[in-house]
Amino acid sequence: MYVPKILLCGSREKFLQKIGDRQVEILGQISFIGAAERGEFRLVASLGELKKVTLDEKDFQIFIDGAEISFAELKKILDEAADYIVFDNGELAARLIELSQLDLVEKIITTETLLKYARDNFYSIANVEILVKVLRKLKISRALDVDNYFAANDLFYTWLNPDVEIEAIDGKSFAKKYPVVENLYSKIYPTLDDCRLKNYGAIILAADRTPDEFLEVLTATDGMTENILAFIGKNSTLVSWLKECEFAFEKIETFFAVNGCWVFLKKFSAHKDFCMYVVTHKD
Repeated sequence: MYVPKILLCGSREKFLQKIGDRQVEILGQISFIGAAERGEFRLVASLGELKKVTLDEKDFQIFIDGAEISFAELKKILDEAADYIVFDNGELAARLIELSQLDLVEKIITTETLLKYARDNFYSIANVEILVKVLRKLKISRALDVDNYFAANDLFYTWLNPDVEIEAIDGKSFAKKYPVVENLYSKIYPTLDDCRLKNYGAIILAADRTPDEFLEVLTATDGMTENILAFIGKNSTLVSWLKECEFAFEKIETFFAVNGCWVFLKKFSAHKDFCMYVVTHKD
């Protein structure tokens, strides 16, 4: 099961009260000293304008568990261990310019966003954008969203349009809770078994899986497609498994994303002159 690893900005006690029984690993508590403490407030109309504001690294300080660290040290923690910096207070707006200068906006979320979106995998709208671009690059016209990735990331509320006919497995009844989901997908199935005889240009796998679970879903989709698009998180056990088992695929292509990558896997296809004989016995 996917367990987000975070740096927490705010009260640990209040954060734990909010998340209840949701499993989250807190790697440390992060705090900042910068423009807000100097009484400097700059308002920007969009994220694009954030990049026009220039700040020096010396203009702010970063602390984890009370010890000051450099931006390079923070970046290493985020690259190698932590998934997110989670803000559990009203400080995010005051820090947005500084966080943008550090190129950390895609790693910053609130507690509410963590609870709503970071369920089975790492959440980032940037990763949805990358997936859409990959689908277009590979010229996929029809795909099966096995983990309800597009709906779970609220694609129907964004400007993104994959230009692909997408069907989905809706095991969590998203369509019943949010009818707009039915406008996103051309067809929704309750289980993977319900679309066994269908054929797709690609199958999208986004949830965090163990190698055994991943192999199980690959086997379950045999005959449905030769093409798999899977999100592999940076801390996933699938990273080493794919390196060891790359011989099992005709093609592997990697598209780097936030906190991981999208991996395109092409299964070996049967030879065109392949024949299968089935012998049965009956009275």
